[in-house]
Amino acid sequence: MQRVNESKNKILDILKEFDIDTNFPAYLIDLLAYTGYSNHKALSLLDDEDIVKLEDFARKTLPLLLTEEEKLSFFGIFIRNLPVFCIVDGDKKLLQFLRTKCKEFEENKRKRLNTNDRINNRQTKKKRISETPGTSQATSRGTSLSSTASDNDCALSSEENNSENNERIREHIKLVVRSYQEKFLKSIGAEESSCLQEQATNDIIVEVKDDVAFIQCSRCDFRSKAYCEIDKKRNKKKWVLSNVNRHFKTHFKLPSEKSSVKKK
Repeated sequence: MQRVNESKNKILDILKEFDIDTNFPAYLIDLLAYTGYSNHKALSLLDDEDIVKLEDFARKTLPLLLTEEEKLSFFGIFIRNLPVFCIVDGDKKLLQFLRTKCKEFEENKRKRLNTNDRINNRQTKKKRISETPGTSQATSRGTSLSSTASDNDCALSSEENNSENNERIREHIKLVVRSYQEKFLKSIGAEESSCLQEQATNDIIVEVKDDVAFIQCSRCDFRSKAYCEIDKKRNKKKWVLSNVNRHFKTHFKLPSEKSSVKKK
C-alpha cells in the first residue's frame, strides 16, 4: 500500500505541473497508480488501447483487491453493476490531455539532453586540441568558448562574429541561462518548483547580432539584452548576462522575498 501511495503522490505532482490537479478525478489517479502509470515516460506512451486495458483491469481485478469501502469510493455510480464499469468520455479526454503534456515534457527533455551533449562534445574536442603539442597558439586564436564563465557572463576567444561562432555563442548562452533557471528552481519550495519546471525547461531562444544578443524568457515573451565587452585580464570577449539574471528574479522569487514585498 505504501508503494501505491507513493505512486499517487508522483501522479499528483505531475498533474500540478500541468495545472490539472483540481480537475482530475480521484478514481483515475488511483487507477493510474494501481497500474504503474506514475511517471512522465509511462504516461506519454498511454494510448487508447491502454485505456481499454485500464477499464478491463478495473472491472476484473480491482474488485478482488479492494475493500467494500474502497470499492464504493472507486466505482461510484457503477458500484451496483461492476461489469459495466467504464472510464466516461470526459475523463478519457483528461487522460488524453495528460498523455499529450507528458509527450511534450519528454520531447523537451530530449532536446535539452541533445543540446548538452553537443556542448560537451565541443568542450571535449577543445580539450583534445589544447593538449596536442604545437597547437597552443592556434587554440588561443580558435573559436572555442571559454569554460570559465562566471555566473553573470560567458567568455569566448577574440574573433569576428561569423555565423559558426554565433551558433557557439547561442549554445553557450543557453547553457549559462539554464544554470540560472536551475539555481532559482532549487531555491524555491519543491511544490512551487514542480509547477514552474515545465515552463522553465522550454527551449530558450537566443538571437545574436554583432556584439549584442537577445535572450527570450522561457516563461514569458520578454527579451533580455546581453552585450559583449572585452575582458582585458584574459584578452577575451565576455558576454554580460546580468540583465537575464535580473529578469529571472521577477519569476523565481524566494518566499522570503515575496513576504518582504507584501510588508512594504
